[in-house]
Amino acid sequence: QGPCGGAVSGAVAPSEPLEGVAVPEPVVYTFGSPRIGNAALRSIYNVLVPLTFRVVGARDLVPTLPPSISYRQFGREVWIDDAGEQTFVMSWAMRHILPARDSAKFHAMSSYYDLLCKAFRRTGGRDLPMVFSLGCAQQRILDARHTGRRLAASATVDA
Repeated sequence: QGPCGGAVSGAVAPSEPLEGVAVPEPVVYTFGSPRIGNAALRSIYNVLVPLTFRVVGARDLVPTLPPSISYRQFGREVWIDDAGEQTFVMSWAMRHILPARDSAKFHAMSSYYDLLCKAFRRTGGRDLPMVFSLGCAQQRILDARHTGRRLAASATVDA
């Protein structure tokens, strides 16, 4: 994904390994990717790139778009709840018991970073190292969130 996350980056990511067929066994992770193709394309992609993991944040709306009548998700879903618990195989019943995926505010990369930190602490017992680049405004927000400081209104906008 780009420095600010974004569904467009998630939607484009699965096409990249198909272009580089010479790359042995690529591994693809997407965060909050929307549905991007029909069932036939999904089948072909999943055979060519079996190690594709779609990380879906607890209530992120974007992975449910566009409606699933003709669009399908690629790869295997890894759903992370608000507490950082990971679910790799979700039943139909479980999808209907859990909170609805109904909020675009959970699509921000900083939300995914927070969920991944919680998951990492649950399984590894320590904090997740920062391994991706954020835009300046998002980095200030994330820093403030972790240090407990309040931001001035002007600090949330990049010049």
